[in-house]
Amino acid sequence: MRTSIYITAVMYVFWLCLCVSNLKADYIVEMNVSAYCPCAICCGEYADGYTACGKLAQGCFVAAPGSYPFGTILVVPGYNESRPVAVLDRGGAIKGNKLDVFFPTHQQALQWGRRTLRVRVVE
Repeated sequence: MRTSIYITAVMYVFWLCLCVSNLKADYIVEMNVSAYCPCAICCGEYADGYTACGKLAQGCFVAAPGSYPFGTILVVPGYNESRPVAVLDRGGAIKGNKLDVFFPTHQQALQWGRRTLRVRVVE
């Protein structure tokens, strides 16, 4: 009886360790965050209203460097009421610690400006 309880406890601890080892913690990255909209001024003359991953450019999302795969979830303070947003776009100037947040109008993008923020990466 004791042996079976011991084996069950060991198996549970092993399973728990396996589950915990697969979890990844959120982390913070200081980023230079600017804004853009779907207009030709922000996206160039061939802007078609779609993101680099093929989604219609609407709602709240970000353009990030290739080191952040499409679908990565970020929390950008002050953007989207500081709620999580996905990486859905890329940009020629988006490299290193740069990030662009999307706005539906050019005026809203200009109002955001450029900010240095501590962005949370949710994994």
